[in-house]
Amino acid sequence: MAMAEKRLSRPTRTIGNFVSVCVFGAKAEDAGLCVAMLDAGLEVTVIDHLGPPHPSMSGAVIGIYDQAVQNGRMSTEVRSTRVARLDVVQLENIDEVADVIVDAGKISTTEFVDWLAPKLESADRPRMLLTARTLKETTELVEQLPDNIECAAFHFEKSPHIAKTVEVFGIPGQNASALEGIQEFFRIVKRLPILIEGQNDPVSAGIRRILFQTAETLLLHGAEPKQIDGALGEFGFRKGPLAWRDEIGLELDLIPGQQPATEALIASGRTGKDVGLGYFRYAKGDARPRPDGIVVWSLTNSRDQLGIDALEFTEPEIVNLFVGALLNFGAHLLDEDILQRASDLDVLAVHSIGFPRRKGGPMQAAEQIGLFRVAQTLDRYAALAPDLWQTHSLISDLIKYGQGFEKMDLPDMDEAS
Repeated sequence: MAMAEKRLSRPTRTIGNFVSVCVFGAKAEDAGLCVAMLDAGLEVTVIDHLGPPHPSMSGAVIGIYDQAVQNGRMSTEVRSTRVARLDVVQLENIDEVADVIVDAGKISTTEFVDWLAPKLESADRPRMLLTARTLKETTELVEQLPDNIECAAFHFEKSPHIAKTVEVFGIPGQNASALEGIQEFFRIVKRLPILIEGQNDPVSAGIRRILFQTAETLLLHGAEPKQIDGALGEFGFRKGPLAWRDEIGLELDLIPGQQPATEALIASGRTGKDVGLGYFRYAKGDARPRPDGIVVWSLTNSRDQLGIDALEFTEPEIVNLFVGALLNFGAHLLDEDILQRASDLDVLAVHSIGFPRRKGGPMQAAEQIGLFRVAQTLDRYAALAPDLWQTHSLISDLIKYGQGFEKMDLPDMDEAS
C-alpha cells in the first residue's frame, strides 16, 4: 500500500507555482474543499453568486479550524494564518481571475460559462478549471470554452479536508499533458489523484455499493449480521460493513428491489444508529452494536417470502466472497481501461471503505489469499449472485498463466511451463 501511495504522490511533471484559487458558487457544505486548499498554502477566494456575501462559508471554514485547535491538531497561530488567506466576495467584485478555478457545481453550466468565457478571452489565467460536475456535464462545459485551459472533473468520497484520495475524470479528447498537470495540482494540495477514464460514476461509490450488496446477499442466504461483521473484523476491518451502514443510515445507497432484507428492516423503522435500531441495536449512550433477535426473525421472514433456503457460510468463505466481489469489480475496471492499475482500486478501497491497510487493498489481498482459492469460493456461490460472484475472465486468465496484477500484460502472456 505504501508503494502504491508513493507512486500516486510522485510528481510526473513540473507545472510551476500556484498561488491563488477561486472557488465558484460554493456553499457552507463545501468548506472542506476550501480548507484543503488553504492547508496547501493557497490563497482562496470564494465567489458568492447568490447575493451579498454572508458569513456561512467563513463560519464553516473557521469551525473546521476551531475544531482542529480544540483537538490539539493545530495551533491558534496556524489557524489564524490559514483563515487570513480566505476571502468571500460577490460575483461582480471579481476583477482578476485566479490561477485555478474550482467550480462547486451549484449553478447551471450555462450561467457558469456566461461568467467564465469572457475572462478566459482577456487573461492568461486561469490555467486550470476543476469542476465537481458529472463527466457528461463537464464535457459539455469544456466544449464551450477556449482550448488554452486544462479542465477535469473531480470527486472526493469524503469531505476534502479529511479525504486522502481524489478521483480525476479524464475528459474525452483531453491531452495527456493536461491530465498530468491536473493530477500534479492535487498533489500540491497533498491528495492522491487517481485517474478515471470513460466512466461517469465515481469508483469509490462503486466500491461502497459492492461492499453493501455483498453483505445484503449474504444476509439473504443465511448469514447473520454478527457473523458477517465478525468475519471482516477478524480480517482487519475496524468496522464491519453492517455496523458502518447502521452508522451512516440504511437508506443511504439503498437499491430498491435489490435489497429486500434491508428494505424490510427500514419498513419496520430500523433505519440505523440514529434511532438505535438497524442491523444491530444500540443502547443509549453506548455506541457498541449488539445482535438483535428481531433482525434474525426479519431475515428469516424475508427468505421465506422469497423462497430462499438458508445456507451455512464459514468465516473464510465470507471473507473470500467480499474480497472476490471487490476483485471482480476491479478486474472489470481494468479490463475496460477505466483504471490504470490494480493498485489504484486498492488505494481507493483502503481510503473509502476502510479496507484493512495491512492487507494492501482487495486486489493485493486476493493475491495474498491466492487468486485460485478466491475464485474457487466465487464459483461455489456464483449462481446466487452472478453480478457479484461470477469470476471475471481477466482473473481466470491471470490464474491460467500464473500471473499477478502488478506484472499483468495479457497480450504478451506465455503459457506457464
